[in-house]
Amino acid sequence: MRYSKTHKQQTHQRIVGMAARRFRREGIAGVGVSDLMQSLELTHGGFYAHFTSKQQLILEALRAGFAESAAHWARVSARAGKDGALRAMVERYLSPLHRDTPERGCMVPTLAPEMPRQRGEVRHAFTEGLREFVAQTAEHMPGETPQQRAAQAQMLLAGLAGTMLLARAVDDPAWSDALLALGRRFFSDPETLKRVAGDSAHMPPRR
Repeated sequence: MRYSKTHKQQTHQRIVGMAARRFRREGIAGVGVSDLMQSLELTHGGFYAHFTSKQQLILEALRAGFAESAAHWARVSARAGKDGALRAMVERYLSPLHRDTPERGCMVPTLAPEMPRQRGEVRHAFTEGLREFVAQTAEHMPGETPQQRAAQAQMLLAGLAGTMLLARAVDDPAWSDALLALGRRFFSDPETLKRVAGDSAHMPPRR
């Protein structure tokens, strides 16, 4: 049976979307092509009608995941308004829901630990996605200059991702909840971020 171009595009998007979710939940190494395709009720051989390799799928899944997150945080910020955007982002990011559903959440705490072991183009795609996330977040920082806001956004995202990584890692539910609560209190305070100077901020332009 021959399928239309639209059907092929939809199937392609389904594969990328499922891969982005499962990579966040199980890690890149934990998701095989055969298992991924079977979960979509597609054949292993059909994978190569859409991708030349798993490497290409990883690249597309990273970009799709970062784009999904960017759209999500844009909606959160818009609903909260200028004065409430920072607090809303911190509370959503460091929530039990985000902790318990990594497949629907941010790429950074789930996939950053894997990047040093990935090939250059995958690591570069992650870097570019993170760069865009920093730029988006910097719009809501309290700094007076672009350099200060960039530095504050970098430290905020590092703190949020690190807190989430630890909250997911420990096997003590009460401690995990406490880590999230402490993080929400600490990072939602603009005075915490204002102490981050921007003179040494390094945010090279996109290549």
